[in-house]
Amino acid sequence: MNAPVCSSTCSHVLLWVRDLHEAVANFRNAGFCVTYATPKARAQHAHIWFSQGPIIELLTTPRHARLFKWPIDCLAGRGAGRRMLRWPAQGEGFCDLALLCDEQA
Repeated sequence: MNAPVCSSTCSHVLLWVRDLHEAVANFRNAGFCVTYATPKARAQHAHIWFSQGPIIELLTTPRHARLFKWPIDCLAGRGAGRRMLRWPAQGEGFCDLALLCDEQA
């Protein structure tokens, strides 16, 4: 019996930013198509779209991020909440990568 073969594709690259609205404005001014993932007033992340390939996700850490650590772990997998809490300490820029995995028999 052969083991299943898994293939993965990059879904999006995550960039942590201190001020989401300023980052969105800067990327739009540079000519990128950027959309907020939720209503602008309460947005924590936005997407930079391209005609093909992965997107760039701009994100910031919620004010009370420590309260979200365990729910994030439940929704996004073990360790996701801990990673989210470390992003601000690393400063602005690349912070993570999201992969889509397809299992094929």
